[in-house]
Amino acid sequence: QELCLWNSETSCCLSNTFLHGRFHTLKTLPCHSSVTIKECLLVCFGYQNIIQILDPFSLQSIFILKPDVHKCYIGTIRSLSFAFSADKNTDDILMAVTHDGSLITWPIPCKFDAIKDGGPVAIYGKRKYFVDKKEKFIPCCVCVEPELSKFILLCESHTINLLTFPDFKLVINVSTEDFIVSNAMILSPTTFLIFFENGPPLYYYIDPSNGFSITKKFYFAAKNSEIPTIECACFFRNTLKCAETVVFGVSATGNLIIWKLDTVKDMEQSDFRRLAIASTSLSEVWKSAKPRGIGSSLAKSLSMDDVNVSCSFQLQEYGFMIFGLRNGSIVIASTIELLLNQMLEDNSVKNVSNLVLSGHVGAVKCLCHPFDECNKHNPCHLLSGGVDFSIRLWNIVSGAQLKVYYPHGGFIQDIFVVTGPDINSTNLSIISVASDYSVSLINLTYEKEILTTRCHTSPVYSVKWRINEDLLLVYCSDGTLFVWQITTGNLERCITGKSAMEIFESCEEDTLVSCES
Repeated sequence: QELCLWNSETSCCLSNTFLHGRFHTLKTLPCHSSVTIKECLLVCFGYQNIIQILDPFSLQSIFILKPDVHKCYIGTIRSLSFAFSADKNTDDILMAVTHDGSLITWPIPCKFDAIKDGGPVAIYGKRKYFVDKKEKFIPCCVCVEPELSKFILLCESHTINLLTFPDFKLVINVSTEDFIVSNAMILSPTTFLIFFENGPPLYYYIDPSNGFSITKKFYFAAKNSEIPTIECACFFRNTLKCAETVVFGVSATGNLIIWKLDTVKDMEQSDFRRLAIASTSLSEVWKSAKPRGIGSSLAKSLSMDDVNVSCSFQLQEYGFMIFGLRNGSIVIASTIELLLNQMLEDNSVKNVSNLVLSGHVGAVKCLCHPFDECNKHNPCHLLSGGVDFSIRLWNIVSGAQLKVYYPHGGFIQDIFVVTGPDINSTNLSIISVASDYSVSLINLTYEKEILTTRCHTSPVYSVKWRINEDLLLVYCSDGTLFVWQITTGNLERCITGKSAMEIFESCEEDTLVSCES
């Protein structure tokens, strides 16, 4: 198996490594270093009896965890970190449940900075507990909280096993009957919450004074007394009121349900139902909030009278939104300030800082930032196309209009940037497509039109440039392929039928641009 680290923005592979064996799960593992900085490691497990721990950034193998039993396969894992404990030098603990019912633990050294410089360190774990069952053991989850660390929940599909920590002794097990366990959460040193695939969450209480007996106190219900099936959940404990816990759950129907627990009072109650204090769904939020798009409130944010957005573009790296308006103006505004006005209704931001570019006669139909597609372009340049048949080049810093092109006889539908390994500072080019089915190739370096084609019989579907042969291929929606010679501007061939598609698709290797309109 090969493990790769990717950059999500550039789609480039930053690092890769080959894993010995097969794994079915990748999981992040929180741990801490000798300087008490909480770090994140990458854990690979499954299909075999070893666990591999790697550095998530360099993909260097740091630890290889091996159990003391050979014929076992890792089912699920859970880490116990002492990063915020009083003893900063305490090693972390990694627990794993195997498919044969074994609970195995490994100590993870907290001082592993020096280990990264060498090869992986093999650590042999110890089996702390074994589920002695004749039928097949299906591990569900193992649950333990670092700040509590009183006991461990080892859950199977129909059984909850309670183990003490750190001696890992079985105290009691509880059958869930027909309910299938999906997850578990420890809420306090004496209470925990179990979630089921086919039933409502159940709240359990542990009585240490009575031999760690487990009592099912109540199940969670919605505000309308319906019994929800929870898909995922989390809880929040108020640090100022230690007895108060708030549980958030998302039901299978898409509802967000909130329960509030006061541990002391809940233990004194005799009823077996806990109603939610709040419940809502995404559809209800949309109906009540009636959200508006940024464009609809742009006039108020920019203090302008006539704002009808015809196109928009976001410069994420620069923090700007660019709007093309029907009156021919282009507005560049701060994204953060727009969101403050739109979503948070922040009255402190009265007028959003903006820059208005004027020049188009009529609506602006498309916008293009060439630097986003090819970093050889000037990042301050912006291209716009309008219903006035013009393509305009702007400087978004100074607001100056640098150049105007009129290559088409119809409004500009879209502008594409030519990219590829052969592009340099002398041939920075764009391709534009217009409503009159014409295609234009423009060199931005020398600010001149290289080629404009005008005899296409149907809307343009895609365009490719074969730079080695100096040809521009235009494929139309009716299946016709036009082959243009760029230097002379002559139409070399017009191909129809199946052969047109075959020729067009065979031009992948020599293609510098491929755009669809």
